[in-house]
Amino acid sequence: MEIVSILKGFFRKNSKIYILLFGFYGSAFLVLFLNEEFGISAYHFKNFWIKQ
Repeated sequence: MEIVSILKGFFRKNSKIYILLFGFYGSAFLVLFLNEEFGISAYHFKNFWIKQ
């Protein structure tokens, strides 16, 4: 529970910085997860839109 209170303190002080960091790492994780699970990579996704 102490970790949660420390994180809340960080979010109160610099919330925009942490939202940007978590957003960046979250999106990168999502792309890698989709690539591993379903074989959907950003490279093929761009080519898919070009082919149509």
